[in-house]
Amino acid sequence: MNINRMRRLCVWNIGTVGLITCEDRHIASDFLNRDDPLYEQDVVELFFDEYGNGTHYLELEVSPRNVVFDARIENDGFGNTVRIDKEWDFVGLKTNVYLDAPDRLVYEIQIPACNFDRPFHAGMQWRANFYRIDENPEGLREYQAWQPTGAVNFHVSDEFGTIQFI
Repeated sequence: MNINRMRRLCVWNIGTVGLITCEDRHIASDFLNRDDPLYEQDVVELFFDEYGNGTHYLELEVSPRNVVFDARIENDGFGNTVRIDKEWDFVGLKTNVYLDAPDRLVYEIQIPACNFDRPFHAGMQWRANFYRIDENPEGLREYQAWQPTGAVNFHVSDEFGTIQFI
């Protein structure tokens, strides 16, 4: 199977700014409303565990149509989601999705720092993961992860990587 590449860049200053670039020759994305089940089609997903305990973290999904799913997640630490709070929304979230070359989507994501409990500072570490679900024209789904979870389940928080603010 041809694996489409996904690149990530995270930068912080006043807020968290994410830039994700994905090669995509076929887009499967029919959802139009916030908090629709975007994970059923093409999507990029970001999970942020500010305290690193694996049981409470924030999830953000953005579709190629720039539709957003955001939620607070409670997890038992073993990959089983206990609660998904879809009523919660990132405050001041800005997203944009566009083609910057043929077959290449860019996802710009800006999350203001006020969405997190602790002020950003150099040396701060979080547990996090970045994912992509990509469906080909035949309907086969590919699951890509910065830190693979070993399962078709992105909520295995023990497998999250560590990001450090510099």
